[in-house]
Amino acid sequence: MQKDIVVFLPSRDNAKKCENVIRMLYATCDSLDNFDIVCIVDNDQVDLYSSVIKMFPEVNWIHPPHNDKNFNGILNVHFDFIEKTDYYFNWWISDDFGGLTNSWDSAILNKKDIFRDGFYTLYTNNPRGRNLNALSNQFRQAYHWVDGDKKPMETDPGNLIYHYHEMLPISTRKWKLFLKKFYDAGIEGDLVFLNAVLVHVLSVEWGYSRSIEVDFYYTEISDDGNACTKIYNGVDRDTHLYILSKMQKFKLVKPIATQLAFEIWRYYRKVMDEARDKARVQALKEIRDFFSTEYEREGSFQRMFGADHFYIKSKEQPRHWNSEFRDQLINFLEKREIISSKLESLEEIHNFVDKSYLRVQQSDTPANNRTVIQTLMFEFIESQQELYHEFMIWLYNDVIKQNFYFQRIPTIRVHLPGVTNNLVYPKWHSDSLLGHSPRDINIWFGLTNNLKSDFFVKSLDSSRKWFKEYDYDKREFIKVSESANHSFDERGFEDSQEVADIFNSLFIFDSRCLHTAAHRSEEDWTTKFSIDVRVILTSDFEWKVIDGKPIFVGDGIRKAEFRPGSDFGYHKMSIEEIINERIK
Repeated sequence: MQKDIVVFLPSRDNAKKCENVIRMLYATCDSLDNFDIVCIVDNDQVDLYSSVIKMFPEVNWIHPPHNDKNFNGILNVHFDFIEKTDYYFNWWISDDFGGLTNSWDSAILNKKDIFRDGFYTLYTNNPRGRNLNALSNQFRQAYHWVDGDKKPMETDPGNLIYHYHEMLPISTRKWKLFLKKFYDAGIEGDLVFLNAVLVHVLSVEWGYSRSIEVDFYYTEISDDGNACTKIYNGVDRDTHLYILSKMQKFKLVKPIATQLAFEIWRYYRKVMDEARDKARVQALKEIRDFFSTEYEREGSFQRMFGADHFYIKSKEQPRHWNSEFRDQLINFLEKREIISSKLESLEEIHNFVDKSYLRVQQSDTPANNRTVIQTLMFEFIESQQELYHEFMIWLYNDVIKQNFYFQRIPTIRVHLPGVTNNLVYPKWHSDSLLGHSPRDINIWFGLTNNLKSDFFVKSLDSSRKWFKEYDYDKREFIKVSESANHSFDERGFEDSQEVADIFNSLFIFDSRCLHTAAHRSEEDWTTKFSIDVRVILTSDFEWKVIDGKPIFVGDGIRKAEFRPGSDFGYHKMSIEEIINERIK
């Protein structure tokens, strides 16, 4: 039967003391079935300990080569044993402690699974000579247990760790293997100090308090003075702690504490995911089924236009919408004194505006990072509601000829040469994979006369085939798309087309078509302004809810709901309602 506790007892030059400690462990335990003992005696002292070895054959005796500089040899044995076995708890003791209270093994076992993730360490509760407050608050602050009324509150973690660490720490297997990472990273040190250091940093940096009181204690432990003479990273034990805590401010420890915090978080994330896994899996299946149906069916776009995309020549229309929006944009920039009348070409704006307008503003989400001039475009486009509604009315009368809802505020984009904006380009997607309805109709046109659009679109058939390879799982598709996977990106470009003649045409396409922007090409080192907007037939609109959650919600920081009347969704009135309002 697998036992839950293994007790490590290193000993040297003290065979009798070693014998006494083993006898004490047996005499004070509740059951020998609760624990095993591993005694570590250097190979040069096997003869010295031979009588004790014969006395306790059930003990696991290990004999590493002697290393008189530090504990590395013993620690290697210790960590190797823990890695190869499956004891839940390990207790590192010494051959010079005594006064162990009864039922120590049951007390340890009572703390099993106190944290289901398995990352924690225990300290004993000797009421004499211990500062339980320092231990319980992870060495943040405490009065000294001697003359506490006379001494000020201690707030230096290095001092608290030095004076009040658990001298014989009890750890879970998972906790101890994380301590091993210190040594793997070349951060040597006294094991009991490092144990306390990890406790402190994990608490301060991440809020996890993983040093827990266990209900037993020992009353005696001697100090032969050898521990403080051990050399770690070229200095003695105490100096090493001083450097680690006070001079370096635990800098070397923080990455390992961060790894541990992530492991704890990941465990509970897994637990939560598993708890709701059945419902989540069903919801994801319903979403995949929805997209499968939507992508495979013949949509309204195909029925109306007999294609998945087409161009409308702007010069052949009564109004050149590209030019009208461009003129308004130039007026806006001049009024804001961002550009002067001396600017001859909007395409060269990056060479004439103050560089502060080209500076990228950081956000919590890199995909939402924008230059200052990009941010100003929200203000501009919202100021053009009259022109925008006229454009929508023309679209209704001359192109779509059916009632539709339309995006309340169109999107205006700025692509500056040499400014990556921290966006991941290319990013193959369809708007439906980012929260819009797959029944949307996309309208896209340029406000600048660029040689290249750097805007690529795949056919609906090609988009279907590619998306189907991911079982219509939009999350997985977008995840791969955002991963900067070169082969994935190349697959997208294989059968795509670059939108052409962006200033003299309107490009209209089925929302299900996968597409991407790209960084401005060196062949056309100019600034590109463009507008894109989405509309949906009123007969096609539905507010789809799966597992109590709407699915037509944007994945940006605003979490926009794409429905009529929402802040960043469709206008509250359909285009026919807008027209009727104007007639009144």
